[in-house]
Amino acid sequence: MMPDQVSFAVLDRTSKVDPEAPLEREAPGNRTLRVDSARVDALGDALGELLVALNGIAPLADQAAAIDRGLAANIRSVQANLERVTGVLHTSVSAVRAVALEPTLRRLPRLVREIAETLGKSVEFEITGQNIEIDKQIADGLFEPLLHLVRNAIDHGIEDSGIRISSGKPAAGRVTLGFRRDGDMIVARLVDDGAGMDPARIRHVALERGALTPDAAENLSDAGALRLIFAPGFSTAQQVTELSGRGVGMNAVEIAVEALRGTIDIESAIGSGTTFSMRFPANALTQRLLVIEAGGDRYGVSLDQIIETVGIENEKLMPVGEGIACVLHGRTVPVLSLASLLGSTERDQPNVKLVVTRSGGEPVALRVDGFGQRIDTLVRRPTGMLASVPGVIGSALLGDGGVLLVLDLPELAA
Repeated sequence: MMPDQVSFAVLDRTSKVDPEAPLEREAPGNRTLRVDSARVDALGDALGELLVALNGIAPLADQAAAIDRGLAANIRSVQANLERVTGVLHTSVSAVRAVALEPTLRRLPRLVREIAETLGKSVEFEITGQNIEIDKQIADGLFEPLLHLVRNAIDHGIEDSGIRISSGKPAAGRVTLGFRRDGDMIVARLVDDGAGMDPARIRHVALERGALTPDAAENLSDAGALRLIFAPGFSTAQQVTELSGRGVGMNAVEIAVEALRGTIDIESAIGSGTTFSMRFPANALTQRLLVIEAGGDRYGVSLDQIIETVGIENEKLMPVGEGIACVLHGRTVPVLSLASLLGSTERDQPNVKLVVTRSGGEPVALRVDGFGQRIDTLVRRPTGMLASVPGVIGSALLGDGGVLLVLDLPELAA
């Protein structure tokens, strides 16, 4: 006889449940357990502590190897078994925390109709992939940035019906929001068939407002110009209305997306429309970090923020303007000293070690002293005085009891 299958319904910790109400009916052999989200969070925290303890076994094995290689081999065997069991537990806890996107997106169609009616525009709106599951923490934080993007698409992107018809387009504008899974990531794409964005006009507005110097504007790529819309206070709207021109919307979107460990990119063609592509981790329970050294201290960097790590000779660094750069894959990339950005002194080394990240849509290389191990661990949000330190997104405990500051590379490189 097959055992019963148990599915979990995660409840918000503030939800009120009638104890006399019957449970949802399932097919024979299935049971639904109602689990308060606080208990699920506690289970995730316990798993994080287990990962911290597991990360401490490898250094013990290295120490044992200097005394007794047989003992070290036994420790590594135990470590391998623990890693296997912890991996299974991690998968199970992540599955319990996973929720479908549909409840988060349920209000969007009605809000799209209200926004379109307010602006006097005709808009067709479609959502696909809403049954994809994602970590509840990410799902809860998605609605506001998505609403900002949809509002922006209708307000700035979709033209009035008369303009659309004269341009050979259907009278009704079209906005689509689609989700798909790409490995351990969730990809969201918001596409409109509106007027698109003009990089030349964005450069012009940035020059008028002093956000760019003439030389910087001339050397700025079209992709870089499009990303100016994420700058704090930047807006191309000519009039301030209830929906636009306040200079807070798109900057708020980028901040919200990055807070969810996501990234956002733009593609736009004049007259054809604009696409915003976002990537989020499907699992927010733990993060995979690369331990790096800079200025004599250890730090953690999320692998989500790293394009690649590179080692080059000192001779390949070259002065460019007032800074330093190198050529990677046929492209000139600026090089910054992470130790200097953190207020420390950089060590002199014969070879240069670089962590390449992306800031403002462009690759930037950060010079570090060395690379350490890669660890899966629980990253705690900064609190107290640490919450006000720029470029720090949290802290993590190491297996040896040390505390690792987790850096926000794009913010430091900006």
